[in-house]
Amino acid sequence: MNIFYLDNHTHRCAKQHCDKHVVKMIIEYAQLLSTAHRVIDGIEYTDLSKNGRRIKRWKMVKNSNMEETLYKAAMVNHPSAVWSDKVLDIINGCTVSLCGYVLSIPIDMVRYILRKDYLETYLDILQRD
Repeated sequence: MNIFYLDNHTHRCAKQHCDKHVVKMIIEYAQLLSTAHRVIDGIEYTDLSKNGRRIKRWKMVKNSNMEETLYKAAMVNHPSAVWSDKVLDIINGCTVSLCGYVLSIPIDMVRYILRKDYLETYLDILQRD
């Protein structure tokens, strides 16, 4: 999990991401935002992983739509995840700017990476929350 903090202004920060990282970072930022959202607003419980190990999880009780929409919490003790709790507005702004940047590129250029409708859906989710 990475955070590329390249500028104080989120739009300039998004523009300074190299092309290789643009779409990849939308996913990573979405994972960080989802993890932070679950840990801050969710209710912690213990569950079993696929291989039978005990694992901490967070359930979004107040908003069932968020339970379906968010990624599962991942690597909650990773330094980027810990730091992201403190700078949610910066990561959210950068993610929105990156989505806008990708959507302004002709779809043929990004089709091999992600579907355009997925990015539009993600951008819509960020704006609602």
